[in-house]
Amino acid sequence: RPEVKARRKERSQLPEVKAGRKEYAKKHYQLPEVKASKRQYQKNYVKKHRLELNKKTSERNLKVKHEVLSHYSKKLSNSDVPCCNCCGEHEFLIFLSIDHITDRKNVTHGKGYWGSQMYRYLRRNGYPPGYQVLCINCNSAKSDSGICPHKRSSR
Repeated sequence: RPEVKARRKERSQLPEVKAGRKEYAKKHYQLPEVKASKRQYQKNYVKKHRLELNKKTSERNLKVKHEVLSHYSKKLSNSDVPCCNCCGEHEFLIFLSIDHITDRKNVTHGKGYWGSQMYRYLRRNGYPPGYQVLCINCNSAKSDSGICPHKRSSR
């Protein structure tokens, strides 16, 4: 009945009732059998849904990567599709990555940002300047010699 529901709701909002529930939950979830069953449930859930979880995560990460690469490509190369700022490679998204234009020491993010963490950081912070899109070849050549192979003068 509506009046019973109203009374129950009113009683459940009392501070002493809330404190009692909180205290019970604290004690209950510290019991070894409850901890063990919770761990077992999580383990089984992950086993059962691992492929699905991995697929969703990789799709989400790819979407964020595409968004970030598109933004920096549009900003530096005036291209609607993500492409290498140096050679123009745009066929495969997996060959493209974010590169620090100057030295890595001059950027604002701390250590430990790589891969999808880096793309999320850039998106979350409003696409800060100092980054560009490079393909694997240009990026590795730049890191080895400091100069991209396409920008070297031929002898």
